[in-house]
Amino acid sequence: MFNELERLALAVTTVSWADATRVVEVANQQLAELLGATLVRLYWDKEAQEGALLEPIAVVNRTGLDDPRGFEIRGEPNGPLSWAYHAGRPL
Repeated sequence: MFNELERLALAVTTVSWADATRVVEVANQQLAELLGATLVRLYWDKEAQEGALLEPIAVVNRTGLDDPRGFEIRGEPNGPLSWAYHAGRPL
């Protein structure tokens, strides 16, 4: 699935935000099904005054809880999400 998404990304030049979000939504739905996950989220990295601001996009939330919110990352990791960002690794 991810190889196909990579080929799609390399095959086009400019993709609108709406189209990119739809692709991420489909990928997240498939990932949730494959893993049996109740929560799948992808964060978009935005530049902030200090560090980065991560905004969730295309969230699959089957938990019954509120959707995740964006958060700012500064300096050294201080939790699992900031560790994943600094390490460049998924959780």
